[in-house]
Amino acid sequence: MLNQFINLTLYKFSFLAFLLSASFPISAWEIDYFVIKDQAEPFQIVDDRSRHSGIVSDIIQEAVRGTEHRVTPHVLPFKRMLAYLENNKSKNWIVYGSPIWAGIQSSNLSSTPIMTVQHSLLTYSDNTFTFDGPDDLEKSHVILLFGFDYPGLERFIQSGIISPIHVKTYKSAFALVESQRPRLAGFVEMDIRIKYNLRKSDRNIDDFRLYSLSEIVPDYGIYLSYSPNLDSEIQQFFDIKLAEMRLNGQLEKIISKYR
Repeated sequence: MLNQFINLTLYKFSFLAFLLSASFPISAWEIDYFVIKDQAEPFQIVDDRSRHSGIVSDIIQEAVRGTEHRVTPHVLPFKRMLAYLENNKSKNWIVYGSPIWAGIQSSNLSSTPIMTVQHSLLTYSDNTFTFDGPDDLEKSHVILLFGFDYPGLERFIQSGIISPIHVKTYKSAFALVESQRPRLAGFVEMDIRIKYNLRKSDRNIDDFRLYSLSEIVPDYGIYLSYSPNLDSEIQQFFDIKLAEMRLNGQLEKIISKYR
């Protein structure tokens, strides 16, 4: 029964895609795709030869494969990217976002989520600090990536319970964790980002401990995020493609490459 339901749903999406394609303009779309410089792996990866990969980038590339639509990537530091998006709401651009984030990245999201993310606290295995609950963070320092939102953690920072140390790169974050500074709890970040970047840095994950922070930072969905005034046909196109990828297993296949 489940397989019949999935096949029927796929048929409906395929038929809807066919109907929509009949109304699409003959000329190809020009779409700007914004990539966060150095801080968004494994969602967005740019190698030394400026080749793009990563979960979100692979989804975008797969969606337009076999079409004449042109997606142009632009790599910018996070804060500069946000400023551009805010000042160019009428243009056709795509990034990724979440309804729980503040600002432009939460204003117009895909109908289907890409994945659900969890946050963890990374500590060094030799560190005497242990985490059993929010009270253990009192009067401690935590490492955070500069510019990013950490829903649920902000109230602890604003009340002075914990003190943030902001860094711009994972390399700096891992080095601080290994330094075992006094009163340093560890590095707070998405679990998938921590594990990916630990492997990339050739560190042994067994030299670290990971504590779930779901009690403090709620698990939440990651979506494609569209410009507020994105052409409705473009948005429908990507919504359908993303839904199809989830139903046929392509989405999970892409995500699994980077876990």
